[in-house]
Amino acid sequence: MWARSRRTGRVSCARLACRASSSTPAVVPVYDVDLGDGGAFFTMKRVRGETLERIVALLAAGDSAARERYGRRRLLTAFVSVCLGVDHAHSRGVIHRDLKPANLMLGDYGEVYVLDWGVARVAAGAEGPVGGSAPVAGVTAHGSAVGTLGYMPPEQLEGRHDAVGPRSDVYALGAVLFEVLALQPLHPRTTPEAVRASTLGGVDGCPSRRGAAVPEELDEVCARALRTRPEERYASARELADAVERFLDGEGDRERRRRAAEGHTRAALDALAQSHREGQADAARLDLRRRALAELGRALALPAGRVSHRRRGVDGAGHLSRAVLRAAAVRRGGDGRLDGQHRGA
Repeated sequence: MWARSRRTGRVSCARLACRASSSTPAVVPVYDVDLGDGGAFFTMKRVRGETLERIVALLAAGDSAARERYGRRRLLTAFVSVCLGVDHAHSRGVIHRDLKPANLMLGDYGEVYVLDWGVARVAAGAEGPVGGSAPVAGVTAHGSAVGTLGYMPPEQLEGRHDAVGPRSDVYALGAVLFEVLALQPLHPRTTPEAVRASTLGGVDGCPSRRGAAVPEELDEVCARALRTRPEERYASARELADAVERFLDGEGDRERRRRAAEGHTRAALDALAQSHREGQADAARLDLRRRALAELGRALALPAGRVSHRRRGVDGAGHLSRAVLRAAAVRRGGDGRLDGQHRGA
């Protein structure tokens, strides 16, 4: 009877995963689940790829192939897909409770998967499997605190199941995002006690404070997702995804502005170089210099956007200032009359 009950519990857990996976993006589909003579069984899609845990480890070790393959934009885009998949599961009433890099997989062709729904629960109150072991860093625990130390939020660590909901998964997603950006865990992986103290006491959620070259926008996103009090976090995984997407959209806009500014700067330098060629008529020379000034003006009107002054100490237009200095150097290499003629132009 006990064995039958245990098998039934496992089937319930698998059916919960099936419920979450049905038409859910980023979740591995479960095709069938049932009890047979030999016990419980389920059938699911076979997936291939690298876990985010391994990818982060390779990046932290300075692996050049991993750095080329898994740029920040690709990882952030994958993270957005994870958030949307988790949000869809939340909309169906399922809380994952064990989101971490080891449970996220990136495929070779852009696929993103959220794995291991074994301790998921329905938000209305149904529990996943429980046992008697205490949580250990890096190991999924079953007991009063269900999840993985270092990724579960304070309310989950304290076993307050009634307080565990979508914002609890948001905290875990924030810990994942922190690790992707800082290439180190949010909480110290020394002893379980140290991880507990760090989680319950709160920790600075800004990756830049660990020496990572992270823009302020992403710092703010991480810090908000990792607030100790659930009500201070993003209300949903979708809100977190939207915040990261806004950064990615802004990053794309900054890149377009940067390229346009560089194009105008090159045009200005070309015009200046032509103005110093031998045999140029004064009128043509002055026209080229006016064109150069106009191009530099267009370049300076396209600031690349704000970046972290803590990290760089310059604003987004810093590269344009350097371009102007280069242009000035070209002017000084000419006949020495350009500045005066510009003032008179």
